[in-house]
Amino acid sequence: MIFGLLRPFWFFLVIPVVKVLLQFLITGKFGSFLFWEGVALVALILIGILRYKMYSVEVENEKITVKQGFLLKRSATARISQLSSVEESRNPFDRIFGAVTYEINTEAGLIRKSDFKFKLSTHDGKRLSTLLYGKANNITVRFSALKLAVMAATASSVLTGIIVSVPVIKKTGDLLGIAIGEMLFDQISDTANKIQLYFPPIVNIITIVFIAAYFIAFCYSLLKYIGFRLSVDEEKVTVSAGFFVRKRTYFKKNAVNDIKIEQTPLMRLFRLYSLNASVAGFGDSRKETATVVPCGKKAKIEEYSYLFFPFAITNGARITPKRSAATRNRFLFKPLIFSGIIIGAAISLVAIFDYFDRLMLFFMLVGLLTVLYYADLCIYNYNNSCFSIGEKSVMAKGIKGLGTSGIRCPKEKIGEIKLIRYPADLKHNTCKAKITVRSESADRLRILHLDYNDTKKAILKGFRAE
Repeated sequence: MIFGLLRPFWFFLVIPVVKVLLQFLITGKFGSFLFWEGVALVALILIGILRYKMYSVEVENEKITVKQGFLLKRSATARISQLSSVEESRNPFDRIFGAVTYEINTEAGLIRKSDFKFKLSTHDGKRLSTLLYGKANNITVRFSALKLAVMAATASSVLTGIIVSVPVIKKTGDLLGIAIGEMLFDQISDTANKIQLYFPPIVNIITIVFIAAYFIAFCYSLLKYIGFRLSVDEEKVTVSAGFFVRKRTYFKKNAVNDIKIEQTPLMRLFRLYSLNASVAGFGDSRKETATVVPCGKKAKIEEYSYLFFPFAITNGARITPKRSAATRNRFLFKPLIFSGIIIGAAISLVAIFDYFDRLMLFFMLVGLLTVLYYADLCIYNYNNSCFSIGEKSVMAKGIKGLGTSGIRCPKEKIGEIKLIRYPADLKHNTCKAKITVRSESADRLRILHLDYNDTKKAILKGFRAE
């Protein structure tokens, strides 16, 4: 377990040692850095021993106490009933050395940082999990590898692939003393020049990079969610998943600020949805979001949401955008403006830089296809967006970014509902409703072109003092 405490130093220790061993096999010499790498190994082991000795965990009288420090002692105590989530994870080194990493969170913690983070032996970890959340779960749902692969394919993005791969390539190249990034770029450029298309080679390079980044994101997402299992009882939800790093997360239902039924652009193509929960103080997650159901048809997703989170059932009247040709045109106003800007910019750039005509044509086509998709999303928003306040919960459905999103939350979790009116809204007696959930990351959703009088009446009625 002590070696498990050396993370994140392993990457900086193992790679140089492997480099030295490879150098010895090739040249028969160890090189001049072996002594200092040995010193680093000893120093890191000592760090692991100190980290092992510097904390302890006690569970007694419905409280958990974490003591930290070697020379300067510190301790923190929290009631078990006040814990919002507990995450236990095991990477390959943890499994080898019999350790498990714990992250315990309350609603009072800092944003994007766990309140308590420590390592325990596997045996002690099981005891702690039992003391905190018990053993049995009533409902267990497993997802097949095929469904998880579909989820990974539809939820992956090029940006994720770039974020995951670029730091790894750079660090590996720096530690090995090899310009891996330049080698990859040269290989991509060579391949792009061999592909004969109407567009110039730079377009081929961009296409290859995008495809490679998407493939990396797909693999990363699949390994992250492989073996996904969901267990639910009356008080808590347990989610476990992961291949290299196996994570199991417990969170209490009363710590859930809202649930979100969402679609990415590719999910829209296959008519699939994901169910996510926004959990107060959820670890070091940037968005406090825990995946409950990674992928499924709409009927199944809604069935799970009603079964696991009773507040998802709303009984209030739904307020929708006004059904008229004028309102429909207002939803399509932005796509039309964007189309004009793209075409005008492309024509202007071709007139100034005529030797870039094929490149400008490519970017114009990509831009117009994106606007066409956005126009279809606006039509969806016109037909499906709505807002409802029931006796105990609030529901809102609309678009967010380039995907669709539906938020459902208890009324007491609502931070604010803001009605915004522009000159066009005053003319048509409409408004934009902006719903913000009370949470550290503040989930929010906007519903456009609602009838102002109906929306105001629904809010006053829904939040009227008892």
